[in-house]
Amino acid sequence: MANNMSSRQACHAARYVVARVLRGLFWCLKYTVILPLATMALMALFVLWKDNTTPGQLLVQEIDFVRQTAPAGQFPVRECLPSLHDLPGAEEKICRYRAADAADYVRETDRSLMQLVTALWATLALMYV
Repeated sequence: MANNMSSRQACHAARYVVARVLRGLFWCLKYTVILPLATMALMALFVLWKDNTTPGQLLVQEIDFVRQTAPAGQFPVRECLPSLHDLPGAEEKICRYRAADAADYVRETDRSLMQLVTALWATLALMYV
């Protein structure tokens, strides 16, 4: 009888530990992934709604910018170089566009978007946690 009772208590304790671990994992998933991504989606919708723009209009604006900035078959890639002022501690970046091939354009666009999305997601995740 005592052996049966102790095995029940051990089973109950194991279920309790598993339930607590699962609850903690779900909490982490909710507050570090789901809520920040949902907030980012809502922010994107509100920004587009406020400006009366659609993703199609943004795409047309980008295509027009590429056509105006770079020669045919080339794409504009932003390049920033640090420039020091005469004042100590002051630094300003000088940015310009250079013509690049499609692979370089895609690589630069992916890099800049990933930096933006990662920074926004990390900020929101820290805010929710």
